[in-house]
Amino acid sequence: MLVKSFVVVVSGVTAGGKTTLINELHKEFIDSKVISFDDYSIDALPLQRHQ
Repeated sequence: MLVKSFVVVVSGVTAGGKTTLINELHKEFIDSKVISFDDYSIDALPLQRHQ
């Protein structure tokens, strides 16, 4: 059985309510997953050495 899915991307100005909106949507869509750019840091990635 195929499950219908979709991706919601939210962008906007600093302090514009993006996180609040996503948190409210996440409450409404129980099986949803949130991937936040706020949790992403290029500095936290493992360093790769090029040979």
